[in-house]
Amino acid sequence: MDWNTNIRYLKGVGEKRAKDLHKLGIDTVGALLRYYPRGYEDWSAPKPIADCRPGEKVCVKATLVTKVSEEKKRPGMVLYRFAAEDADGGRMTVTLFNTRYLAMRLHEGSTYLFLGKMGENSFWPEMTSPEIAEVGAAKICPVYSLTAGISSKIIAKFVRAALAVGLPEDPIPADILAKERLCSLAYALENIHFPHDSEALERAKKRLVYEELFVLQTALGLLKHKRRSSTGITVTDDCRAEFIAAMPFELTGAQRRAIGECMTDLQSGRVMNRLLQGDVGSGKTAVAAALCFVLAKNGYQAALMAPTELLAEQHFHSLTALFEPFGISCVLLTGSKTKK
Repeated sequence: MDWNTNIRYLKGVGEKRAKDLHKLGIDTVGALLRYYPRGYEDWSAPKPIADCRPGEKVCVKATLVTKVSEEKKRPGMVLYRFAAEDADGGRMTVTLFNTRYLAMRLHEGSTYLFLGKMGENSFWPEMTSPEIAEVGAAKICPVYSLTAGISSKIIAKFVRAALAVGLPEDPIPADILAKERLCSLAYALENIHFPHDSEALERAKKRLVYEELFVLQTALGLLKHKRRSSTGITVTDDCRAEFIAAMPFELTGAQRRAIGECMTDLQSGRVMNRLLQGDVGSGKTAVAAALCFVLAKNGYQAALMAPTELLAEQHFHSLTALFEPFGISCVLLTGSKTKK
């Protein structure tokens, strides 16, 4: 089993879970490990009750100072309530709904971790239906984007199984890792999903962000190298002056310079890929028209694409008027035309 293994073959997944994970874009073991949490529940740093604001989701370490009371509101609705205090004397009430199995595990005088949204009644802060854990279970837990049938706990379970699968070769060379003081891929993946502490989480984030930029930069470098290869199309007749002279207006220095730089590429025999930037009305279309003219006069076809049919028609009419005196024909193709 490796990163390319279909997710359904990972221990505990199966066909049904695989279909659910597919909705999240997770089809392989590698895709699962690269499915990073959207956030975290931090059980590792409890906050004093007095410092909690209403509506804030927090973790509180508190001791039950009352027994758990049971109140039947109506058939099918049972409330369990108790009060808890932290080490600083902060007090809150906790309300649980229809969770008898949990309520019976809580004992007066015992200390627990409570994770939930802090509310407020007329007397003191309160939490409704918080998650509750033993004090020794303090940790930072991942929270994932979900779909029906999949919870964060289920994804975390599968991720732990995936982490046991051998990792591919680190995309960042060892010398760069050392130079940039970055952690290994194995360390980053483990701590982006299950951080040992906040410092480990930041190290993991830094490495994965660097990796993303590193891979992007490498891909751009390869693409740039590829563009240096021959295209099989080389412009030999630099006839732009003929077109410029036929223009009904004088081209600006910037337009002439842009055409000249593009001509250098067209005469090089290498792939040209440029972005021409300018304000509305600055004459970008004139530059494109000049290049279309040169290519046509050299025996090639050229296509000028537009984002809307209206703009395409406008270009078609203006270029037709410019090119017809030179024997160059223009054709309009739009999305609304039939294949025939």
